Amino acid sequence: DALGHQLRPLLAAYPGAVLVADNRTFLAHLAYELRAQHPDYASWNPEHQHSDHYKLTTDLNAYRGRPILFVTRDALPPSVTRHTRPQRLTTLSTTLPGDRQLTLDVYLLNDFEGY
Repeated sequence: DALGHQLRPLLAAYPGAVLVADNRTFLAHLAYELRAQHPDYASWNPEHQHSDHYKLTTDLNAYRGRPILFVTRDALPPSVTRHTRPQRLTTLSTTLPGDRQLTLDVYLLNDFEGY
């Protein structure tokens, strides 16, 4: 919930932005925490795999030309830089039980015209 709270101002700053993640768990939690803002969301899936609910039910190609807020814990995959111009916006961070830290980077992906 803390990461979703931190992401709210970015959704407000980029009206019409699509929330995208490369991790099913992060996408599910963020979509739930941000449900009051009704963001469109999709899984980053250039390989068109159907390995989880979001990859099966969302298609980022439907949002061509819209700003994308891409959330990831890892380095940007090469497929991101092949399909868009990423701009790192911020880092979200929270402490989990056991004093573990969870940090996610948020990128604005410009000029997405499909995979």
